[in-house]
Amino acid sequence: MQDLWWQLQSTDSFTVYVAMGFALAVCWFIYEIVGSPMLACVSAPVLLLGGILSPTLLGRAMITLSYDRTINSVAASAIGTLFGLFLMLLLNWLWTLAVEYRVKRTKLVAIPTRASRIRR
Repeated sequence: MQDLWWQLQSTDSFTVYVAMGFALAVCWFIYEIVGSPMLACVSAPVLLLGGILSPTLLGRAMITLSYDRTINSVAASAIGTLFGLFLMLLLNWLWTLAVEYRVKRTKLVAIPTRASRIRR
């Protein structure tokens, strides 16, 4: 775990800026498509974390996407950002399934009606 921490500390600024660019682009798409600024703001840290962690984790697994260092950094950040987006969509889908299952099991309570009054 400490090795991962030291590798994250030695992440170059180019990777961080590229991850921030991808995260901001995806947040802007979320804001435009869904129309929810709060969802875009809440999803930004997850997307940024995915974009920063991905080059480090792919480097630890010795997976290179390109021989050029900058292209490899950009591609790995894009994959991490997309993985963060996929993770958020998966959690949202599972939450929706759980809520629908919970609501489906509840029984509706009938509202008692008043006796009709006789009109004269």
